Amino acid sequence: RLDTRFPITQRHLQDSRCVKRVKLGVKLFNVNDFPFPYKIDIEVASADQSSIDAIRAVGGSVTVVYMEKVALRAHLKPWKYEVLPRTARPGLKMTTYMEKMKARGAIVRYIKPLWLIEEEKRLQTQLRELQGEDGVQVARKMVESREYVKKTILG
Repeated sequence: RLDTRFPITQRHLQDSRCVKRVKLGVKLFNVNDFPFPYKIDIEVASADQSSIDAIRAVGGSVTVVYMEKVALRAHLKPWKYEVLPRTARPGLKMTTYMEKMKARGAIVRYIKPLWLIEEEKRLQTQLRELQGEDGVQVARKMVESREYVKKTILG
């Protein structure tokens, strides 16, 4: 049985035999838009929109966790490791997927890649410049010099 007072992880699902075998993580699907009656906090590798909505409707939460193969195996069978391996950073496709899951309403947990952190900092500084006193003038200069277009196209 699963205790709904605590977050339900992929390891709990495997130990309680809700899933037989976990290869790439547990995926949560809501078939036929069945309403979910219990308030739970669950951690999975992926979830569809209807399952996220069904669990959030009763006050629960869905957390999508990124774990590559070795980290997932260490999560499921920690007794096989003397020292637990470090979690790897996701690639571009996985980062895009995780941000898409965040937009769907799930809580997302992963280590952000360095290039994403730098890009967020750059966007925040640009936003601060545009919101300043001379923000309109800076925006006008960027549009006139087409600097903004070059930055967005070339990266």
